[in-house]
Amino acid sequence: MNKDNMYLLDKDNNIIGELDVERVKGNLFKGTIRIMDMKKSLRTLFQEYENLVNDQIFVAAERIKHKIDEYGFKLNDNTRSIEDVQIMQQNKISFREVNTK
Repeated sequence: MNKDNMYLLDKDNNIIGELDVERVKGNLFKGTIRIMDMKKSLRTLFQEYENLVNDQIFVAAERIKHKIDEYGFKLNDNTRSIEDVQIMQQNKISFREVNTK
C-alpha cells in the first residue's frame, strides 16, 4: 500500500484538513483527517449522510451526497481529482481518486 500525506481542499482552495491516508484498493483511499477549518454546515452534512446510510435511507442519503459534492473537494497538489468524499465519526475519511486518463 502506498501512504500519502496531503490536504483536503474545497473548490475555493480553503483547506478543510490534513489527511493521513493510504490507497487500500484501486482508486480507494482511507485514513484519517485532522480538521483544520470546516464550516459547521459542512460537518452537519457529513453527519447527516453517515446517519442516513447507517439507517439505510438511501434516497435521502443521495440528496445529501449531492450537496456534499457541490463543495468540489480536491487534493492540495491539484493534479488528482477526487470523488465520494466521506468524513465519518472519529475523523475517519474515505474517497476515490478519479481516473483522469
